[in-house]
Amino acid sequence: MKLEYFFPSARGGENDTRLCVESGRVLGVLAPTGCGKTPLLKSLCGFAFPEEGYVLLDGEPVTDKNRSLFSFVPDLDFYDVGERVGKVVRLFSSLFIDFDSSGAHEALEYYGISEADRVSSLSDADRQLFRLILGSCRRADFYVFDEPLRNFDTERRNEILKKIFSEKKRAAFVVSTSRPYGVSALFDDVCFVFEGRPRLVSDVPSLVGTLGKKLSQIFSEVYGCS
Repeated sequence: MKLEYFFPSARGGENDTRLCVESGRVLGVLAPTGCGKTPLLKSLCGFAFPEEGYVLLDGEPVTDKNRSLFSFVPDLDFYDVGERVGKVVRLFSSLFIDFDSSGAHEALEYYGISEADRVSSLSDADRQLFRLILGSCRRADFYVFDEPLRNFDTERRNEILKKIFSEKKRAAFVVSTSRPYGVSALFDDVCFVFEGRPRLVSDVPSLVGTLGKKLSQIFSEVYGCS
């Protein structure tokens, strides 16, 4: 499957630039906080309309008919944090017919998150991990993760994400981050975002090879930050 976002280029023109993510690939959406990564991700999933251009899924607009193919994990809790972890899992099982409840139970045990605990009692890191478990346990075609595991160090973050990617090799992933360090090993393609719009899109080997720099160095130069 192929998800495409056509939008005007920075040089002008009409819908002459394309952001694309296909099954089996991972797209990294890179930008500092406040540059519009979340609005872009919501537009790709059909939860918001892009300010410019349009989004197509296998040539068709994203609507209620095909939005179920997406699993979107925001960077904030999207359920009652006063509930116990196990109850939230049961809620997701009842809401989504594609939810793998046994996989969720196994992941919680693997990462040491007790189902008896209330979500509000979890550490920030475990709350982020719990959101990711819920989203990744849906049997979706496109997984869209907004700033996942931001409280984890780079090595641990990459380890968890690689495990998810390896378990769903036929799916497509879109992952946003404001921490570009070590992401060359995670992403097949990247786009840099300005004011909610993708302005630099490339596959990682071509970008890194052409400029002769790490992605983190390119990120720093593009945004003028260290």
